[in-house]
Amino acid sequence: MNFFEASVSLKDFVVSYDDQDKELILRNINNIKNMSLDYTKESTSLTNLHTYIENYEKYFNQIIELNNLKNTLINQDFINLSNNLKKIISDFKTKAKENNISTIVFYCDSALEILENINSFTTTYFVSESAGDKNSVLDAFNNLVSQLSIMEYGLVSEELEKMFTNIQSTVSEFRNVFDQIVEAIESQDPIIQEMEQLRVEILNLLEDQRAQLKEQQDTLGPQLIEKNNNSILLTIILTVIAFVVAIIMVIYLIRSITKPLLELRNKINQFKEGDLTVDFQVKSKDEIGQMALALSEMSKELRNSMGSIRQASGKVQESSVNLTKTSQESRENSEELKRQMDTIQTYAEETAGNVEEVTSGVDEVARAAQGVSRDAQRLSEEAENTNKAAQEGSQTILSISEIVKEAVERTKESQEEVTQLATNRKRCTKHSRNDKLDNGTNESTSLKCSDRSGKGRRSWKRICSSSR
Repeated sequence: MNFFEASVSLKDFVVSYDDQDKELILRNINNIKNMSLDYTKESTSLTNLHTYIENYEKYFNQIIELNNLKNTLINQDFINLSNNLKKIISDFKTKAKENNISTIVFYCDSALEILENINSFTTTYFVSESAGDKNSVLDAFNNLVSQLSIMEYGLVSEELEKMFTNIQSTVSEFRNVFDQIVEAIESQDPIIQEMEQLRVEILNLLEDQRAQLKEQQDTLGPQLIEKNNNSILLTIILTVIAFVVAIIMVIYLIRSITKPLLELRNKINQFKEGDLTVDFQVKSKDEIGQMALALSEMSKELRNSMGSIRQASGKVQESSVNLTKTSQESRENSEELKRQMDTIQTYAEETAGNVEEVTSGVDEVARAAQGVSRDAQRLSEEAENTNKAAQEGSQTILSISEIVKEAVERTKESQEEVTQLATNRKRCTKHSRNDKLDNGTNESTSLKCSDRSGKGRRSWKRICSSSR
């Protein structure tokens, strides 16, 4: 049975080369060797079986060595040479660009493309190990050599020749490594065939041994049956004893598990009802004990949290009292502010009435100024006529002229003050909520304008009386 498993595992190993299959094959082979070694002195066929098993193991070790060699060549030498060759060709291409040799640049690109194809074909071949994939790799190598031979005609400097020589030697080494890998792969087939022949011979020997054992069994049948019956009875007795012991152990195990669980359940129910002082400690150190420890930590944290909540609620209550006091003060302040706003509104209404009075006074002053201006114009004309008609009253006319000039100057001043008053009126309209100081100023200004207008009128009356 062990050898049959080894032969079946060998078929899987030569496909996947899995380490588990290798260990299984070697273990089964060693078991067969040890078993056959104990009986080599009793039979010549068993001696031959032991020899066949040793040869089978030797061939299998050779396959392992070849596979290790193949993996080493692929994963180290082949990959390193591929990367090195790609770098050398790229450097050669760069140097050709510096020398403006476009032909070499073109063939370098072709060589790099062929190198990529080689890597792709070899990856496929290393998995399939078929002759068609191997031929594809060899054709790609031949194409690479052809490209290099054409490239050789474009060399124009010693530096390029040295680099090209390095490329050729690397390609040759690259090809040699691939040939070694192919040899390691193809060398396994004859060994596998030898192992297949040995497998057939070993199975034949085992079949002969099985026939001999069957013959001995037929000869010693009754004795073996009696011994077998005794063995069966003993086995039944031992099985019953083991079954009873197992039941006892299971009951003990169940109780050892359920008892802590029941205790833990009762404590959890107490905890659920609000008892935060429950102690979840359990003597066991298994998963139940860990769970109880976690619940104990949770209870402790919950108690701490409840204490923190109680402290926080006290602080919140204290803050609410302070907030109530603050809101009461704010309400009193708002009432006081409302009273002040009512007072300000009353003052604003009074200010608006004063502004209206000032506005009406300004209008009257403006009308008076216009009348004064017209009177001044008329008096000026009459003065000129009087000057022409009465040459003899020159002194009187000169005094009248001075009075007229004075009235004109006062009229101009009145006009300027009226203009300033109109400007102030506009400002008063925009800033009607200012304090009463501005109203007093405007009223004083209006009174001044009225006084000056009155003075102007009295002057004109005096002039008119003088002229008459």
